[in-house]
Amino acid sequence: MADETSKSAGWYLKLTADSIYGPITAETLRTWAQQGRVLAVTMVSQDKQNWVPAPQVPELGMTWTANLANGGAFGPFNIAALDHLLRRSKIAQKDTISDAKTGATMTVAA
Repeated sequence: MADETSKSAGWYLKLTADSIYGPITAETLRTWAQQGRVLAVTMVSQDKQNWVPAPQVPELGMTWTANLANGGAFGPFNIAALDHLLRRSKIAQKDTISDAKTGATMTVAA
């Protein structure tokens, strides 16, 4: 997928089938992932032809998933977005989160 050579290339986000946003820089896309503004369902592209789910772009660090108390799941997301996701009630303090990259698991309130 993406690599460090794509830093200067523009990125596009597909919000709906008819709504494409961009171009934005790789740094802006990374910042948005850290802020919780790029979600697992967000599709991204550098050419508006080949779209991939945002978590498939390694530079976004979207490796964490929340196991919700109600049995559902949320993510993957960038761990830096955790506070934002808590404030928006996407994740609760009683939920557990796990990192697919390292295997680490913890309760959000920990």
